[in-house]
Amino acid sequence: MQLSFGEEHRAFRARLREWLEANVPRDAAAPMPGSEEEVAYLRAWQQKLFSAGWCGLTWPKEYGGRGVASSNR
Repeated sequence: MQLSFGEEHRAFRARLREWLEANVPRDAAAPMPGSEEEVAYLRAWQQKLFSAGWCGLTWPKEYGGRGVASSNR
């Protein structure tokens, strides 16, 4: 049993952190919960994540995922 991250996991984590640092909105106030503005904000954020390949990581590439194998097998 391996209880520490391997090099591949550390590299993946570093890429994600770098992307988040560059893309998480920091200048705007959060929209009011339940408002239309919040729905639009969250949809835009999900689209940004998807476009960058950070959603559906284990989904097959032909369905918009990255095709990353699950490590829980």
